[in-house]
Order: sequence, then C-alpha cells, then structure tokens
Amino acid sequence: MQEANALIHPDGEVSEYTEDAAERNEALNLTIQSLEITEESETTATVDTVVTLENPEADEESTRSQIYYLQTDDGTWKIYSAEEDEAA
Repeated sequence: MQEANALIHPDGEVSEYTEDAAERNEALNLTIQSLEITEESETTATVDTVVTLENPEADEESTRSQIYYLQTDDGTWKIYSAEEDEAA
C-alpha cells in the first residue's frame, strides 16, 4: 500500500489506497492493454490507458479506459487525478 500511495500527488484529487481496497483487489489480475502519453509539459502530463481486469474467482473480465493527469512533486511524477474515458 505504501508503494501505491507514494504514486499519489499530495495535493491531488485521488484518494489514498486503503487496506480494504487492497483486500478487494487481491484476487484481480490487471493487464495493461495500452498506455499513451497524450500531453506533456515540464510539470504536467496526461496519460491514456486501457486495462483489462480479470477476476478468476468470479469468472469475470472487463476492460476500462482511464485518463490519468500527472503533476510533478519535488521532481517526481505523481497521479494528480483520474477519470474514466467515456469516449473510448
């Protein structure tokens, strides 16, 4: 959890990753289908992703498109906010 939370910008709009969330996600397999930096400046970047989530225990699979907005924090890229990509 500490590693995941270290990726979140301290002033951002993304909630910290909790132990409850970690337990819920433990059984999931995540595969990154695509990842593209669509905008980048000195301190901000936009990253479009498509991921497949597989839950073997429930025999379910889904694909999600997500847009991540990154900002630097002391020179390190961190997730500032994220949203579902409705256009995908």
